[in-house]
Amino acid sequence: MSADPGGSRFEPLDEAKFSASVWQTTQAYGDFWNHIKFRKGVRVKRVRLACKLNRLCNLAGWATPPFLQEQVAPFLQEAALYVVRVRAYLDSKDGGFKIRQLDGNAKEYLWTLKEVPSPRDFIHGIRRSFMQYMMVCI
Repeated sequence: MSADPGGSRFEPLDEAKFSASVWQTTQAYGDFWNHIKFRKGVRVKRVRLACKLNRLCNLAGWATPPFLQEQVAPFLQEAALYVVRVRAYLDSKDGGFKIRQLDGNAKEYLWTLKEVPSPRDFIHGIRRSFMQYMMVCI
C-alpha cells in the first residue's frame, strides 16, 4: 500500500477480483456485437413495424458491425485492464455505493467507428469514453 499526498490509501484489488473485473468489463464491451441490429433472424414487433413503415425488412439483423469482435478482442482486453485499475483507484477514494455501467460509454464510441482503427487509437478511444462517463458519474 502506498499513501498519496491527499492522505487516503489506495488498496489494489486482489488478483482474483481484478481478473474477474477485467473479464466482466470485457464482456460488457462485447455486448455491442449482440445488439439487435446485428442479430440475424430475430423477429421483433417494433423492428417489424419500423421496417414496414420504411419498406425495409421484417427481420432484425439488418446491419453488420463495421468489424468483428475477434478483430478487436485483444484491444478490448487491454482497455479493460486500464479501466478496472482506474475504477479501483477511484473507488478507494470514495467508498460509497456505486451504480454504473460496466462499459461506461464504450458502446457509444463503438457506434461511431466505421472501420477498425489502429490499436493505439482504439484503446485510447475506449479509455476516453470511460473517462467521459466517469466525469459524469463523479
